[in-house]
Amino acid sequence: MAMYELCGSFSVYRPAPEIQTHLDTIRNTRLSRDLWQQVRDAHGNGTSLWKRPPLITVHELQRYTERINGLRGSKQFRQAAQMVTGQTASPLEVQASMLLGASRRLGGAGLTPFENNHLVRFGREARRLAGRQHCYCDLFFPGRKGGRALDVECHGHLVHDSAEQGGLDANRTLALQSMGIGVIFLTYEQLIDEERRHAAIDHIARCAGLRPRPKTEALMQKERALCEELFIDWETLGS
Repeated sequence: MAMYELCGSFSVYRPAPEIQTHLDTIRNTRLSRDLWQQVRDAHGNGTSLWKRPPLITVHELQRYTERINGLRGSKQFRQAAQMVTGQTASPLEVQASMLLGASRRLGGAGLTPFENNHLVRFGREARRLAGRQHCYCDLFFPGRKGGRALDVECHGHLVHDSAEQGGLDANRTLALQSMGIGVIFLTYEQLIDEERRHAAIDHIARCAGLRPRPKTEALMQKERALCEELFIDWETLGS
């Protein structure tokens, strides 16, 4: 999870009240545009989620594992690095990527392959619908025989709850559908509830042309253990 944050375009940091007051003061100044961008909720309040360029690429992370080969902990580090599927933009995208992409023996759904932050260039009709030239998909499944290309969007409340963002999401969804790409929205609430989580995973698998076998009780125990690690308060990660 920490590796995903390093390779991602986000950080989670809760400023002290005095620092938050200063950030609110310089919010619309040129100085604020030179800093990490704090995500604000629908009421304009600063949150603990920040947007910033990735601190390291997945390729650099995996290349580093070769330099520490043989050192204590290097095997575990390498195994963790191999689980990072790509660049993500929020904790929810990390949680969804790990839950859907991790092998079943580790508690995941084993729904691979997919690509994080996948670029889709719109055709003429899709450009008219979306009002833009392209978009990025959170988790993009290319689609197998019997399925179609699928964009799984992680619908976090902090980013998507405003009326303006809702309109952009609707335009983008319609544009992707006009190109034959299905769109599914995942929420935190769907993933933390076991019954809803299984329904969502089954639906994603069917749409992407995947047919995973039902999990045994032993695999279910692995899944529950993974979810206990995944669905934490991200601000406490590493503490």
